[in-house]
Amino acid sequence: MRDRILITGASGFVGSNFVLEAQPLFEVYGVSHSKPMPFSGIKNLSVDLTEKDIVQQLFADIEPKIVIHCAAATAIDALEGDIETAMQGNRDMAAHVARAAAEAESYLIHISTDSVFDGDAGPYIEEDAPNPINNYAHSKLAGEKAVFEANPDAAIIRTNIFGWSFMGPPTLAEWFLSELRKSQTPPGFTDIFFSPLLVNDLFQILVQFMDHRLSGLFHVPGADCINKYEFGRMVAMTFGMDPEQIQPTTSDKGNFRAPRPKRTCLNGGKVEKALRIKLPKIQDGMIGLKQLASMPEYKSYGSR
Repeated sequence: MRDRILITGASGFVGSNFVLEAQPLFEVYGVSHSKPMPFSGIKNLSVDLTEKDIVQQLFADIEPKIVIHCAAATAIDALEGDIETAMQGNRDMAAHVARAAAEAESYLIHISTDSVFDGDAGPYIEEDAPNPINNYAHSKLAGEKAVFEANPDAAIIRTNIFGWSFMGPPTLAEWFLSELRKSQTPPGFTDIFFSPLLVNDLFQILVQFMDHRLSGLFHVPGADCINKYEFGRMVAMTFGMDPEQIQPTTSDKGNFRAPRPKRTCLNGGKVEKALRIKLPKIQDGMIGLKQLASMPEYKSYGSR
């Protein structure tokens, strides 16, 4: 019998990809607030994870062996004017799930972000002090702390991922590709650096977390630290388009409400040592992104 896995935020970018990756390996329960995933072979549940009692009942009913908490409030600019919504979506939900997982003796993986850092000094290791500079990041850091307090055996994953979206807004890679296909000249920020990891590769690494029952804080990035301009050029080249269409610019031209950290690259040495792996390079992730585009699930549901 396959282990039962519960994936929250199953209609979001991360959760939906995790659901697809998990299907061959687990008995999958996907939790979303109001948008069930249109995939066969999984059990869709509509649950308000902000309600502590409802979360506890969910765990009592399902008894999952493994939980991946992907659900989050991620609208960075909107959250800059609404700290209450940010904390409810990124701190309180995480606390409820972590507490219920601890009581049910479920192994919990909590997905966090590289945005907890101010971007002044990356690549960051786990021991570096966070210094969030917007409401989203403050609430995600508060969520990490809430998870550790409620469930010390949980694994907390800081990362930055790319891939195909199913039901939500397009991801950065999809946006670049869409603009390129319309013969546009999309801007790419030369002053914002990150270490992107294909979301599907992240899930496969997390399977190894499950096998080893790792706990604590881990950075799980891609192997390369690149800027958004370079990332856009790589998308273009991967899909046989002209990288010169990507126009270099800086983030001060982005008209953002919330400030963005400039360099949030992560050092993945700890996870490489713990799992005896090498983190994927961006070129490998791009190859994977293109291969996924030909799969029936992604052709049917992916944003193009």
